[in-house]
Amino acid sequence: MDGVLPTEEYMEEELLFFTHERKELKKVQDELESYRNFYDLGEREVLMEEIQDLRSRQQYYIDSPSTSS
Repeated sequence: MDGVLPTEEYMEEELLFFTHERKELKKVQDELESYRNFYDLGEREVLMEEIQDLRSRQQYYIDSPSTSS
């Protein structure tokens, strides 16, 4: 047979391909769900507030006069 796969071999290859594809899609779906939960629980806002607080502290130390002179 010139370049033609037997039906059974073709079906086995397709099954392996789609099984792998399903695992990859499940992994991406789980990751998306994790990001949704992160956002829904307000974690993003809490982290943004903490970052802003740290930036303010950093600016305070940058702007304050050095006492080690």
